[in-house]
Amino acid sequence: MSGTVCRLIEAYRRELDLYDQVLALAKEAMDVVRDGRSLADLHAVNQKKKERLDEVAGIEVEIARDKETWRRGVRLDEPNAQLDALLAELSRRIEQILRVEEETDSWILRTSVQVS
Repeated sequence: MSGTVCRLIEAYRRELDLYDQVLALAKEAMDVVRDGRSLADLHAVNQKKKERLDEVAGIEVEIARDKETWRRGVRLDEPNAQLDALLAELSRRIEQILRVEEETDSWILRTSVQVS
């Protein structure tokens, strides 16, 4: 396995861990909203999510060159099931986060309309 692929696998594993944390925090935010807790509580959870997402962005900056190298040649010459599986899992995790976020937004809109 090339160094490029190894570095990408390691980076994407770190990202997956961070996205797992973001998913947990998104679910916590949903609980905050459903429980009618304060906006300060929601803001605190959202701040933690932002910190994790900032870490993901930092990883993406670190691996930009490796991603480009992989896209241009290594990927074609050296398919890697482990990397492909990891990318698929990252996509699933992001989709899960988006679903929870959409549900939270919907809950907020429903409850704000009821209050008005």
